[in-house]
Parts: sequence; C-alpha cells; structure tokens
Amino acid sequence: MRNPALLAVVAAAGLAAAACSESSPVASGEKAVVLGRFTCFSSVVTLRTTCAPSDPNLSSGARTTAVILSQDSAYAVASSGDVYDEATETYSFDMKVRNMRSSPIGTDDGTTLHSDGIRVFFSSGPTVWLGTGIVTVSNADGTDAFTASNQPYFQYNQILTQYQYSNAKNWQFHVPTTVQGWYYNVLVWAHVP
Repeated sequence: MRNPALLAVVAAAGLAAAACSESSPVASGEKAVVLGRFTCFSSVVTLRTTCAPSDPNLSSGARTTAVILSQDSAYAVASSGDVYDEATETYSFDMKVRNMRSSPIGTDDGTTLHSDGIRVFFSSGPTVWLGTGIVTVSNADGTDAFTASNQPYFQYNQILTQYQYSNAKNWQFHVPTTVQGWYYNVLVWAHVP
C-alpha cells in the first residue's frame, strides 16, 4: 500500500521568459507556459513512484513556487496506490497536480477553463534503469508538440486556484516483467491569466 505522503517537491514558478519558449504554439493573446519540471522514478520492486524537481533554477534557492505533483491516496477513492499487474504488464498509480502559484492555472481569464486544461507531458522517457525492456505510457490523454513532436500527456480539466489540488488521474505504463525500474521527465504546462 502506498504512503499517502506527498511524494513530490515544489518546482520553481518564477520562470524567466526563456521558459515561455518551451510552451507549445497558442493563439495570439493567449499565454501558456511550463510551470514545473520533474524527474520521476517508478519501481515494480518497491511499488512506489517519486518525483523531484529538475528545474535548474532551483539551485539558485528560488522560493516562489509553481506546482506540485502528488500521489495522495487520501484523495484517491478508487485506488490506494502503485499497482503492478504482472498478467497484463500494467503499472499504475494516481497522480495529482497542486497549484502553489498565487494566480489560477488552466485559464486565460481567471474564471473560464481553457480547453487545454492543465497538461503534464513527457519531455523524455520512460527509460529503463533497472532490468531490461521498453516501458511505454499506456493511457495518455493524447500527444502534442510541446518541446518536441508526439509527446504524450495527461490532461487535468480543471482551473486550480492557489493551493488547490486537482482530481486524481490514473497513469498507466506498459512494463514488461523483465523491467524493475524506470524514470521519465515530465513538465507541467498550462494557460495562465
């Protein structure tokens, strides 16, 4: 059973204009930016997924925060943790996004949900680090060009105000029985007022 503690840490929000260049193309007047970068590790051995910020701006001691990726089982009614189904070679867990910004995310005007919601996309990986085989994302909501072409993403269709958690979303990976651990980089992307 998964520990309900927050498994990810905070990423920097005060991203410079360079971070905006990592956003996918949007219509004139709209603003979509990368709000956080994380490296995540999943393990069939421990049945645990952990994510840590991978934003180089964190080394400067930045204190303004953007988002948290969270696996908080207290909010997951249907699922209580990381699960590996050896028969189907499916590894799954519930993931949330928490907004730590003072302004809402997932909206252009602060009140209307943008059709893109909040997207957590894979900028690299999954890459096997323990065992052999290829791990793939099984149930992504789609693919899009964020920092490269055909990047899978999970979409949270909510506006999140400061400190608000999103609903849990189940992430699934196809993981051969020969794989014990893998990692991947994800970025949180959303429209902001």
